[in-house]
Amino acid sequence: MDNFDLRKYLAEGKLLKEAVMWNWSGDRNELEEVPSKFKAAVKSELPKLSSEKFEAFFDAVKNSFADEAGRGSMKFTSDQWADIIKDDSSKGRRSGLDPDYDKGGKYYSEEGAEAFRIQPFKVNDIEYTQDQAVRQGKYIVGLEGEELKKFISDYMTAWKEDVGDTPEGKTFK
Repeated sequence: MDNFDLRKYLAEGKLLKEAVMWNWSGDRNELEEVPSKFKAAVKSELPKLSSEKFEAFFDAVKNSFADEAGRGSMKFTSDQWADIIKDDSSKGRRSGLDPDYDKGGKYYSEEGAEAFRIQPFKVNDIEYTQDQAVRQGKYIVGLEGEELKKFISDYMTAWKEDVGDTPEGKTFK
């Protein structure tokens, strides 16, 4: 440690920079209420991202964890989320999604029933299907309010029409 420079160490923020922890309960609704201290810590790791891009990437990370809802609690650090966002942004992804599901992809549609019917994976699970309808309508297509409600309604109507006598929890075409 003969070459240790305390001023440089402090200037780089290493002493003061500590990851912020968030213990997520596993409740899907809690994802919409990410603690502001946690979000600010993630943002501080990504100073080159505009606020608009940061929000898009941050939402994409939240959405990716929505599939884990109901499977128990998870512990997150702000560094983990920042690393995920850095990885997605370095790959040029706008939403953190597989390009087939993103705007312009082969599984993308702005119309609810069509959006459901073109999906490669359909399962007789109403909660899963409703979650997918919300994720696609709100986060991928970018709908809000009445337009989002119509998208979800059309998506779920198509599911009800197509599920037939498929046993609960089983996939269908």
